[in-house]
Order: sequence, then structure tokens, then C-alpha cells
Amino acid sequence: MGITQQLLYAALGDVLLVLDCCNAALIKGGEKPQGKFELLAASAKGVKTPLPGRTSYTSLLIKKLRKHVDKGITARGLNHLLMTDSRITETPIHTDFAQNVPTSITLQRLRVPQHQGFIPKPSSVVMFRASLTGDPTGIQIAQWLKTCPPKNVTAVDIEAVVLKARKLQGLVDENAFPPTSMFRKLSPPAQQEIFRQLQGLNSVVSASSSCAQNQTMVSNSEGIEAHHDQIQAQVSAVCTAIETPILLEMNPTDLKDASNDEEVIIAEAAEAVCLRQYLLDTKAIPNNLEVPYSELKVPEKKSRMRMGSIKDKTVLVEFFEYFPDPYSGEPYKETVQQLQKMCNLLCQPKRTSFHILPCVGYVHDRVSLNFGLVFEPPQGHDAAAPSIKMSDLYQRYRLVPLGHRVRLASALVVALENFHRVGWVHKALRPDNIFFSPSQPASASASDANISREPVALVETIDLALPYLFGFEYARAEAAGTRLDEDHVLKNNLYRHPDRWSRPTEKYIKAHDVYALGIMLYEIALWKNISSDLRRDPRIPRQVRDHIQEKCKEKLPHQVGQTFADTIMACLDFKQSTEGMNEYEMQRFFQVQVKERLEKAVGKI
Repeated sequence: MGITQQLLYAALGDVLLVLDCCNAALIKGGEKPQGKFELLAASAKGVKTPLPGRTSYTSLLIKKLRKHVDKGITARGLNHLLMTDSRITETPIHTDFAQNVPTSITLQRLRVPQHQGFIPKPSSVVMFRASLTGDPTGIQIAQWLKTCPPKNVTAVDIEAVVLKARKLQGLVDENAFPPTSMFRKLSPPAQQEIFRQLQGLNSVVSASSSCAQNQTMVSNSEGIEAHHDQIQAQVSAVCTAIETPILLEMNPTDLKDASNDEEVIIAEAAEAVCLRQYLLDTKAIPNNLEVPYSELKVPEKKSRMRMGSIKDKTVLVEFFEYFPDPYSGEPYKETVQQLQKMCNLLCQPKRTSFHILPCVGYVHDRVSLNFGLVFEPPQGHDAAAPSIKMSDLYQRYRLVPLGHRVRLASALVVALENFHRVGWVHKALRPDNIFFSPSQPASASASDANISREPVALVETIDLALPYLFGFEYARAEAAGTRLDEDHVLKNNLYRHPDRWSRPTEKYIKAHDVYALGIMLYEIALWKNISSDLRRDPRIPRQVRDHIQEKCKEKLPHQVGQTFADTIMACLDFKQSTEGMNEYEMQRFFQVQVKERLEKAVGKI
């Protein structure tokens, strides 16, 4: 702690240190020549702080802060509110170490920068992580897992997953949700699913605890890795069980409350809740995320995906053409509005399993009548190599291991499940809108300290487990005066549900995304484009589905296994299978029949 204290006292700006731990006020005083330095602590020196829970110092501090932050509150004022709260069992402490100015630090909400991708990163960062102190069972499990950690898993990662598991276990009081639990607002099937997954987590943690106490299991690398994977998988299952109904069943008012709920925060669903709120807010005024085209440097080659730079920052730009208003020469107002809405949506924080690169804005090339969405390229990308479409992979790499193909299929399934869970549809899901970024040669990437993930499905320089989705609705949402006519191009129709052939402007529903996914999974299974698999150009839309279903029953189980074949069938029949279901039931059907099937297949191949 001594080194950390020195860094805090030397910091140029104001410092507010919040400690919720035993002996929290033990930190020593010092001199801070620039800025303020204040401490909010759960208890005084020599005093133990309450255990984590609804009445812990951290929980109550967060509740007070959320209630008063918009009114303007100082650190000293926040401490006064905590001292007057009867639920606080120990006297909280406020200390002003610098004492060079009479005022206290004022707390306010973080303002999201306009261009998030180009904010200078701090030169040094001090990281504090949660602790398992006070949880003997959690400590024992973590210590046991750390004796033989799985590959690429650090001690911090292990403690984080164990801590999260223990927190999730605390969401249930015996066999019921607490009276104030937000889960009580969910449907009975949703509550039952949360209970089921929590029971599974209890069983996994209990088994791990027993093994940690068994001396014969110490340094058993295979057993330890298996238990770590089981805990991680069950934690993920519990979080999904919590997040899905909160996103799809709650009304906007309850959803707003959910973003600040402790249960939602523990399940790490707050980010998804905010994304769902943005999608539901049809009156939201999007921020202007336009980047001056003059600041963009890209090759003159008129390709759709181009690597370039803005202010010496490498970017990946996806260009698409628009049709101007013949009277003004400018894009239609509706086109710009839809572009801004989509750009703002893409810039919202989201987990990596969406398989969307971080968006930082858009550019407008008025000469070429093009808009371009600007993304940050993935870590370790090879700036000299162009991105590759999924549709081009089949010819470029003729033989690809089945395990790699299953990982690719699973990544696409997980991405779409994330989309639909927050109520977002892609509308143009096909191989031409799935791209891969070639990585740097091994010798170069290995020395890059920013790259922490090793490729798991590598084919030359392409990791098939890392597809990136592009081609969102903005590319087709041109509104008045734009292409709303029928589309008879077979290449596009092959990825449309039979009900939508040549009629792409009809009402789009999630089932259409799932059908397109099924066609792509079929291509991945055969490792070739659907058009090359058909004997002749189909005249009747349902001929394509009938052809694939016939192969799924007769040939695919032998080639790629029954699980892969059944997953494709579930996607193609999704619309009929889910008829009459509500949103939550449909999502659960997809999770069970598609996502979980492929995830299990990934672990076996």
C-alpha cells in the first residue's frame, strides 16, 4: 500500500479514496502539493467492517450517491449522510489529508466523451480488485484453483470468477428471493430458471469446496481445470438466466430501476440494460458523432472496408453509398437520422461477445456520396493485410478442421443471441457482412504487451473464433426516395426466410435473423457457399430450405455430427417452432436449442 499512497499523493488532480475493508482508516497522512486528497472509509483503525451484503458500507454508499449525485454532493456531505443512516453498524470515516483548501471534492456523473475512441489514455493506472477476505470457503476454492491454473488464466482471473460465484449465491435467501428482490417482478418461468441455475452453481461450488479440502486433489491439473471451467460456465449460465428476462420482460419504468439494482450489478447486466433502454427510447436525440472527412486518411482504392488513420490513430472504415436528394444533392434527412441512430447504437458500450468492433463515429464523403462508419481495429491486427469476408474464406482455405468450424459457428450464434437478448435485430445477416482481421506474424504479436488473447481457431493468420459483424441496417435504411423496391438477386435471397424472398422491406422479426444464421451454419458445416451446393437456381423459395433439411437428416450427421445438424434444423424451423411464444420464451428456445448445443460441441471437439 505504501507505493500506492506515494502515487496518490503525487497525482496531479484531486484524489478521492474509498475503502471498504477492515482497518480502512489505517492509511497515513502526507503532503499533496497539487489538488485535494480525501478518504471515505468504512471504519476506523482497529475496527472490522461489515460483511458484503445489502447493508454493507459499499452498498449503502452507492445508494446514497445515486440518490444525491444529480443534486451535487461533496465527499464530506456523503459521509454525513452515511453517519446518519441507522443501517450502518460502524461509524464511517472522512479524512482530508491535503488540507490545502477548505472545500471538499464534489462528486458528479461521468460524462461520456463525444469521440470515445480517440481519448488519450492515462500513462499509468492503479488497479484495485475485490477481495475474498471474510469468505473462508471462497478463499479455499481460489487457493486450490491457483495451484494449477488453466492456460492463460491468471490468479486475478481465478479470484474474480470465485468472488462472482459467491456473490451470485448470496442472491437467494434459503429457497426464496428476498421481498425486495427485483426477481419477484419476473414471470414464474423466469424465476424458476434463475433458481435452477443458482442451484446448479451451488452444486458446482460445493463440489469444488470438497475437492479443495481433499489433499489428494491438490496439484491435480486436470481436475482443477475442469472445476474452474465448471464454475465459470455456471456463473455465465446464472448471469444469462438473470439478464434475459430483465431485458425482455420488464417495462421501461422497471428497466430504469433495474440499471441501478444490486442484483443486476452483481450479474454484470447493467451494461446490457442500458443498451436495451437506448433501443427502446425512440425519442432519444443521438449525439453528433461525425468525424470531419478531412481528418481521415485512407487509400484511394474504392473498396468497402479500408484501413486508414485519424489523428495518427489506426482505424477501420466501412463505406457504403447513399442516394442523394435530387433537389439538394444532400442525403435525405431520414437517411442521416437513421445513420446517426445506428452510429450511436454501435458506440454504446457492449460486451465483446457481440463481436462488434468499437465504433468511434462516422465520416461523410460528399464527393463519392459515401458514408463511412469508423471502428477501432482489433488488437494485433495486421495493418498491411486487408480484412477478409467470410464468403471468401471457403475458396481461400479449402480444408479447415471441424473444431475450428464449430468455434466459428458458436461465435456467430453467441453474437446473435446477445443481439436478440437486448431486442436488436441485424437485418442483413449473411457472409458478406462477416469479416475477419488478419493478425500480425507470431514474432511481432508475441512482443506486443497489449495482446492477451491467444488465437484458438487459427488458420494461417485468421482466427476463425473472432468474426466481426458489419452491414447493419444503416446501409439499407434509406427511407424516402431510396431503394425500397423488390430485390430479386438470388445471392441476397438465399439468406432470407422464404416468406421474404424479393420482399426485403416487409416487417422484419428475429426469426428472420435466425433463419439467415441457419443458412450460414450450413455453409460452415460444408465449408462452401450455399449457391455452390444447390444443383440449380431454385425457382421456389422453400426449395432451399427443403434441400438443406434433407441433407441435415441424411448426410450432415455423418460429416459434422448430429449436434451440428440439429442446430441448423432448429434455426431453419425457428419461426414455426416459436409461433405463439412471447419474447422471453423465444429467447430461451434459441438459447437451449441453438446456443447451448453448440457451446457443448465446442468443449468436445
